[in-house]
Amino acid sequence: MSSQLEMDLMGIRNYPPGISHLWEFWKFMRRYPAIPLAVIAILIFCGIFAPQLSPHDPRAGGIRDRHLPPVWTQQGTTDHLLGADHSGRDVLSRLLHGARISLTVMVIALVSGGIIGTTMGVLSGYYGGWLDELITRLVDIWQALPFLMVALVCVLLFGQSLILLLCLMIALSWIPFVRVIRSQTLAIKNEPYVDLARVAGCTLTRILLRHILPGVVNTAVVIATLSVGNLILAEAALSFLGAGIPPPTPSWGGMVSDGRSYLSTAWWPTVFPGLAIFLVVMSLNFTGDWLRDRLDPRLRQLVD
Repeated sequence: MSSQLEMDLMGIRNYPPGISHLWEFWKFMRRYPAIPLAVIAILIFCGIFAPQLSPHDPRAGGIRDRHLPPVWTQQGTTDHLLGADHSGRDVLSRLLHGARISLTVMVIALVSGGIIGTTMGVLSGYYGGWLDELITRLVDIWQALPFLMVALVCVLLFGQSLILLLCLMIALSWIPFVRVIRSQTLAIKNEPYVDLARVAGCTLTRILLRHILPGVVNTAVVIATLSVGNLILAEAALSFLGAGIPPPTPSWGGMVSDGRSYLSTAWWPTVFPGLAIFLVVMSLNFTGDWLRDRLDPRLRQLVD
């Protein structure tokens, strides 16, 4: 009796075996982003093995398969599990290859933009003076420009290409890193261990790489995770406006744009890529929030 009273006072409850397993599963799902990580893992898997998983050539179509519905409908066939678009191209194959495009753009833009933004943020926060003023004003000017308008002008001048899209994504991705990394560098450079490194005669390069950079890496990782969703949305928006991946290369935004004229008669070429964009962006945002809570010591205490 006393042991049960002590357990009640400590908030420990004896649940039946089935309910206790459900409670442990619920706590695990709240503690770790299992579903978002699973969605991201599926995206990576589909992007890497898209040629092996695709049942058809994503660029090949046929007039006989035009607007063929998904397999679970009355007129659907197992040859096209998610149906076909207005050109008779397999929607599932184009979805898989579109995941590869999104993954390629995401990785290249984030790595390049993260390196550029983190470097500029560290230099701006550590040096200060005219360099800080120059970088800060450059960020302000770029943020004041309408990105979609700049992208459309660049497409008109240079034409549609994957290289141009990657350059536009890199130009969009470095901005979030600069301001946050700069503010964190301003706080870290006045820490006692950085002052001791200066007194010990460490070179400027060693101070930046061994003492400043490790203090901002966690923040850069969180920013990168939270920026992935915005990059995928930006790529989809550019493809939707005809300024992204040049056809007939499949992309999720281009698929939504191609199918919007046929929504009343064939919803599947638009709904499935739109649903894929929604799931991936939401999963990346949830994962970024979880990483922020885990990598920030103050928030980690609250979570634990």
